[in-house]
Amino acid sequence: MRIEDTILDLPESSRPRERLLQKGADKLTDAELIAILLGSGAEGKNALFLAGELLGRDRLAKLERRSPGWLMKIRGMGPAKVARLSAAFELTRRLTDSVIEEERISDKDKKKKKKADPNHYEPDTLARSLIRNYAHQEQEHLGALFLDPRNKILRRVEIFRGTISTVTASTREIVWTALQENAKGIVLFHNHPSGNPQPSLEDIHFTRKAKAAMELVDLSLIQHMIVGEHSYYSIVGRDVPH
Repeated sequence: MRIEDTILDLPESSRPRERLLQKGADKLTDAELIAILLGSGAEGKNALFLAGELLGRDRLAKLERRSPGWLMKIRGMGPAKVARLSAAFELTRRLTDSVIEEERISDKDKKKKKKADPNHYEPDTLARSLIRNYAHQEQEHLGALFLDPRNKILRRVEIFRGTISTVTASTREIVWTALQENAKGIVLFHNHPSGNPQPSLEDIHFTRKAKAAMELVDLSLIQHMIVGEHSYYSIVGRDVPH
């Protein structure tokens, strides 16, 4: 196949859409599936070559986290193609989240969930929400959940965007906001754009410093939740490493 060939120049048995209809989506390569989403290529390269170029720059998992702005910089990736690709990745994230939820909750649990207070802090529920909202972000986001003595959520707020090494001064803002909300407990959270939720030395240092600052005004650090691509790591306040 030459790079200048269009999809229609290919034998019907080699065209991605026809192969999907005849053999099923599971028989296609990543590049063929992306080519179907793109619909067309650009001058001098067909949709398969454009798909291969996208995958040549990134693994599929990393490509899934790319922003529309980044994708638009690639020749041949116009607004329509970027929108279709971004929508497909978002649907995949939502479907994965839905499947995990259905598998985790039994019929009995579902009944309990209907009666549960949505304003009550529940770690797994928060983690799923954070993964859905932050796993694809290319920049670190630091936030906090403020709780009353019974673990009722008073407020959830995003405090900073950047890297954890630059947010040590934000411990003051976290404590100040907690006092304004009359909170008793605090849950910190931030994402790792790399997709790996394991804490770094900076994460541990920041958690330790935040915990110490909170204890000075009788606040409790409940957890520091670090969000990865598909999972999370929780540093429990009482067990912050030294």
